Amino acid sequence: VKIADPDWYEEQYEDLDWQPFHLAVKDRYKALVDEGRIDFVTFHQSFSYEEFVEGIRAIEESGSLSYRVEPGIFKKMCRKAENRSVGAVSAGIGDQARVWKISIDGTGHSQTRDYCLKNGEMRIGWGHVGDLSQDDRSDDEIQAFDSEGSNNQNTLMAFAEDAQVGDLVLCISSRTSVQAVGVIESDYSYVDSSEPCGEGYNHRRSVNWLVQDVDIPFMDLNGGKGFTLKTFYELWRLSPAKVLKRLEEDGHHIFEKEITYSASQEPVVLIIDEINRGNISKVFGELITLLEPSKRAGQSEELSVCLPYSQERLSVPDNLYIIGTMNTADRSLAMMDTALRRRFDFIEMMPDYRLLSETVVSGLNIGQMLEVMNRRIEFLYDREHMLGHAFFMPLNDATGDDERLEILASIFSNKIIPLLEEYF
Repeated sequence: VKIADPDWYEEQYEDLDWQPFHLAVKDRYKALVDEGRIDFVTFHQSFSYEEFVEGIRAIEESGSLSYRVEPGIFKKMCRKAENRSVGAVSAGIGDQARVWKISIDGTGHSQTRDYCLKNGEMRIGWGHVGDLSQDDRSDDEIQAFDSEGSNNQNTLMAFAEDAQVGDLVLCISSRTSVQAVGVIESDYSYVDSSEPCGEGYNHRRSVNWLVQDVDIPFMDLNGGKGFTLKTFYELWRLSPAKVLKRLEEDGHHIFEKEITYSASQEPVVLIIDEINRGNISKVFGELITLLEPSKRAGQSEELSVCLPYSQERLSVPDNLYIIGTMNTADRSLAMMDTALRRRFDFIEMMPDYRLLSETVVSGLNIGQMLEVMNRRIEFLYDREHMLGHAFFMPLNDATGDDERLEILASIFSNKIIPLLEEYF
């Protein structure tokens, strides 16, 4: 929370006592998670590169199985950080926005495309299949939809259901260049009359066209691939940040200030719990090089790597912060130390006795008791095996002394004593 919203943190830290401050931080954390500024993942022995960075997933579409590259949580967080660093959120672009290609009535001069760009819309044909959002379509419309074939059906369903408000859409002018770039602003709708748009163009969505009537090359950003004839599909090699950066490079300034990669612009935080339990080489792969501060996007030694599945070049934004947590008493971290020591700051988080300073059970101050126990454990064993305050936090929720005494007995019987037996 201190990283993602430092101003709020400092204000609360100065104005509140410790216990109310702790509760306020928990609430703010939940709010930042909802905003997409913080995300959380737990490593385990089976956690893989495909889950963390990207991998091929099987997708069922219209009864047939297809395969596509799906981003993992790290790549998603990189895109979130990129979007916030270039101000994409202020343009209505979503944190997890995808980029779509649309051909509105081919690539040459078109009355339909001119109408859509002028009126803030995008439309596709196949109006005879009826309203895709309704279950009560006529038998003729259902039959017409079924007769279109899987390719056209996938196009229709992608347009109506898969594309989301906040996604970017590129309206092409040729196989290699783009005529307009916009942000989807509404859900799918079916208009009864396609006039004056053109016969059959009944499937509609509202779009805020950021730029139009341009001719911007995009083939290099799309992995050297030209746009295909398919009317509407996802350009999974592109991210909103790359699209906006290309617009800036071409002289189309969407925002008041130029694109800049700066850690001060809305930091995004990824928390990796139990980071020592994953196979670091297996999970991070080639990204281990990009984690260093000097290798981040916009830094003096900026590096990018070509991802194996998507063939997309990825660099780690400067405003993406990674927090790994682990228990040093767990002896599964020897290899992790070697791999990540140079790339992470190691910050010791000792038991916080302040959280138990006012917790008293039958005249016994639990915070003082824990501190004395930990001094003995440190002397007899080592400081890495001291007991955490979390064991005793349930006592703060108890109402009466009898209930606290019962909870304390349970904590010692079921948690503390077995742990001490294991230690000694």
